[in-house]
Amino acid sequence: MATMSVAALAVLASLARQLQAGEAGCRSTSLLQTKAHEAREQHKFSDATFTHLFPGHRGIDLDATSSLAVSLVLQGNQSLNRSLIWKMLNPSLYPTEDGSWRVLGRVTHSTRCACPADSKKWCMPKEGDGDDYLVSCSMDTGDGCSVIGPYQDPHAFIYGGQRLAFVDKAGQGVCIPMLLNLTSLQANRLVVPGMGWCEKNWMPFEHEGSLYFSHWLQPAHAVIRCDVGSHNCETAFNTSTTLSFDGLPSFAPRGGESVHGSSPWAELDSDHLVASAHYMMDPFFWQDKMNITFRSKARLYWHTFVAIERKPPFAIVANSPWFQLPVPDAGRDAEWSEIQYMGGMMRQGEDLVLSYGVGDCLSHAMRVPVSEVAHALGL
Repeated sequence: MATMSVAALAVLASLARQLQAGEAGCRSTSLLQTKAHEAREQHKFSDATFTHLFPGHRGIDLDATSSLAVSLVLQGNQSLNRSLIWKMLNPSLYPTEDGSWRVLGRVTHSTRCACPADSKKWCMPKEGDGDDYLVSCSMDTGDGCSVIGPYQDPHAFIYGGQRLAFVDKAGQGVCIPMLLNLTSLQANRLVVPGMGWCEKNWMPFEHEGSLYFSHWLQPAHAVIRCDVGSHNCETAFNTSTTLSFDGLPSFAPRGGESVHGSSPWAELDSDHLVASAHYMMDPFFWQDKMNITFRSKARLYWHTFVAIERKPPFAIVANSPWFQLPVPDAGRDAEWSEIQYMGGMMRQGEDLVLSYGVGDCLSHAMRVPVSEVAHALGL
C-alpha cells in the first residue's frame, strides 16, 4: 500500500474539520435561507415621479359616472349575473360639439378586484372574464348614458370634426380593431396587411385630412394610414426609435417588446404631438428570476409621454421619464393598484385631459398642464 506524505495527511485533517463544521452548521441552513429571502427587495407602488414632474395636476372624479354606467347595463339586461362584481374600466373622455364632455367606459365583470372578502386583494372573477359593454355617459348632467355595444378599451379622438373612437372587439382569443363613430354609433372593422391575432392600442392622429395611427412605437415607429370610407389601412412610414427608460425601476428589463401604445395623440405645440405609452411587466414570469418580492400576481405598469414631429415621417423625438399614475384613495393601497391603462388624452386650452383605469376596477381622470408635460419631454 502506498504511504501518504505529511502534507497529504494535513489536507485530509483540514477536510475532516470542514465536514464536522458543516454537519454542526446544517441546522442553521434554513435560517440562512430565510435571511436571504428577507433580504429580497420589496417592490412598492409609487407615484412620486409623477407628482414631481407634474405638480399642477388636478383630479377629475369619475365615481358617480362609473356607478351610473354600471346601473344602466345591469338594468338593461336582466339576464346578467348581479352577484358578480361589475365595474366601469379604462375610460376615455371627449368633448361634444356643444362643449360638454362625455366619458366612454367599458362596463364588465372582468375585474381584478373580485375578492368578495377583501376588495383590496388581487382576484380574478371565479366565473372568468367576459360580458363587455361600451357605455357613453354625460360628464356634465349626470344622465344621458347609453350602451353602445360589445367593445373594449376605447380611445376617443376627433377627426375632421367627427367624434370617433378606436376600440377593439374581443372574441375567440382575438382582438379585432374597430373604428367607432360616436354620433351614428356605427362601428367598422379596420384592416391592415399582416395583422396579428390581437390588434389593439393603435394611437390615432390626423394630418392634412388623412387619418393615421401609430401601429408600433418600439423598436420602430410604424405609422399606418387608414381610409375612413373603406376602413382599409396601409403602411405609411417607418422610422427607428430609441426610447429612454429613465424612471423605470432597476429590476425592470429594458426592451422594446414591453412598450405598448396607449392614448390618442394630442397637440403639444405647433411642431409636436404628444401621447402616452406604457410599459408592462408580469411578475408571474419574473418573480423567480430576480431578487425581488412582488405584492401580488398583478401586472405592473409604468407610463411615459412620447412626442413626435407633426410632419411626415412623424419621427419620435423625445419621451419623458417613466412614472406610475396617481391612484384614487379607494385603491391606493390595493394589490391591483399598479394595473394602469391610459386610454384617453385630449387637449383643452392649456391642459391635457387624461383618463385611465386602475386595477381593472376604478376609473379616473385628471388635468395636467401642457407646459409641465413639455418640460418633462425637454421641449
